[in-house]
Amino acid sequence: MKYIIKESHYVYLLENLDKRKRLFIDLLGEDLINSIQKITSAKELPIGFLRNFGTSTIQTYIDRYGSLYYFVFNGEPFIYKDRISPKGEEYEMYINDKGESFFNGQITNRLGLSDVGLEFSDVIDAFHNEGEPLNESTDKNKKFLTNVMGHDFTGKIEQVTSTYDVPMEFDNNISPAAINYYLNKFGPMYLFELDGIKYLYQDQDHGDFFIDDYGFYYNDEILEQLGIDELGLRFSDIIDLYFNEEETLNEGIDMSQNVKVKKLLQNLIENKDFNISFEDEEYVYALGADYEELVYTPYEFKFHMIVRDVYGEGSKTVANIDVIIDDIQKDNEDFYDEWVNDGYHVGVWYIEELNIKIDQEIFEDLPFSIYLTFYGYDE
Repeated sequence: MKYIIKESHYVYLLENLDKRKRLFIDLLGEDLINSIQKITSAKELPIGFLRNFGTSTIQTYIDRYGSLYYFVFNGEPFIYKDRISPKGEEYEMYINDKGESFFNGQITNRLGLSDVGLEFSDVIDAFHNEGEPLNESTDKNKKFLTNVMGHDFTGKIEQVTSTYDVPMEFDNNISPAAINYYLNKFGPMYLFELDGIKYLYQDQDHGDFFIDDYGFYYNDEILEQLGIDELGLRFSDIIDLYFNEEETLNEGIDMSQNVKVKKLLQNLIENKDFNISFEDEEYVYALGADYEELVYTPYEFKFHMIVRDVYGEGSKTVANIDVIIDDIQKDNEDFYDEWVNDGYHVGVWYIEELNIKIDQEIFEDLPFSIYLTFYGYDE
């Protein structure tokens, strides 16, 4: 089982914030974005607003309701404020320098924000509220993405760290061996439902991986369906935001190195040579015959292992171990170069089988999780 220990959630949110900024710049244009100013004093506004409303009136409004925001749209200056009505309803108010007021989405429609389910407050949050508390930023990011996607994933994403976590609907379409391989190589998978269809998702080296419970694989279709491809987002960004993996890990895993277990594993496996053999079974036509016979082809692997790091305590411990393959023999002939020609690919069946054998023969009795990464000795 592999757990990816990520950087802080705060760093992620800053990266996500940059993506939001790029979205708004593309949508509204740099001129409008660059014109936005936070107004904390009436004297900061152009003279047109002061003539229509009076300096003291505007300042009293700021003192009572908080900062205003000034921006220019198509050459026309506006001031903006998000408000709450006496009934507790949130609304946005815009006023131009001629004294005209705009409500009920008139300006957001003209800006094109309504088309993507956004409000001008989302723009303000992206460019002027970067220092807000983390939990507020998280909630606003969720609101932002929920508006874009039309789907709220809060509490609807389940982490998969074992084949036992996968619903039976997937059994006929992706084997437990394949799921184990993906978990060991790429880390946790995630289960979610969208429009009545269940999906397994994983962040893999080549990008986002999806398979539904009917056995269909997807690349960018899910991102397009959710509308997040245009934001430059991947589904892994959704996972980071809606499934607080860092919190889950902090609850179950000690993020510091477990020095004692690391030394124990080093004594157990390092500076030792290991051999594992197994046979491939296949039916081939017998020489000069019109029938097939079962042939067993032996494979032998020589390797050594290095303990990279160990996190956690007790049954929650996770150890990351590098397996360095020194030699591969197929039917007593060199086969290592074939693996090299395959680009040291860990997805070939014999490396998957080796992964299973190592787990069964060497680590099966350990009361915690092992994640193996395979390398060639000459990589």
